[in-house]
Amino acid sequence: MDNNLLTPLIAVGIMVVLMILMNAVLLFNIFSAQRKASAMQTWPSASGTVVESELRSRRRGSSRRIYYPHIVYSYNVMGQAYMGKRIGPGKYSGTTTAREIVAKYPSGASVEVYYDPQNPSEAVLETNVSKTMPRLWVSLVIANLTLCMCVALPLFLFVFSKG
Repeated sequence: MDNNLLTPLIAVGIMVVLMILMNAVLLFNIFSAQRKASAMQTWPSASGTVVESELRSRRRGSSRRIYYPHIVYSYNVMGQAYMGKRIGPGKYSGTTTAREIVAKYPSGASVEVYYDPQNPSEAVLETNVSKTMPRLWVSLVIANLTLCMCVALPLFLFVFSKG
């Protein structure tokens, strides 16, 4: 094999391995979120009250800000008081989504809190999978398309370098 072709093939091989690992992580996240959401469907509920509700942000990179809802709620299970922060399975970030969540759960609002019967301190306000799930599937598709290109490109180069 031509030494000029060996280096790009090794680089592409490394990229393929990294893409396969990324696929594995994305698939794990997708199925983990779906499993959690399925389990949450059977959780009992308790009445609660929103204690804090605000839009927060943090820096991502040098100039980009990520907005997320900060919701804190209180609830009681069998006479024991608890505080929760989780909204539901997945992440709720992005300016529009975060604003919608804060508007949906204003301070002082009465809410239905779903809690894990085995561990009542683990609770959520929503049991459905958030808007994160479609993003994870899109990320998986992009990762797979990139993986296909990483495999196709060296084959293409190899075939046309022989000609």
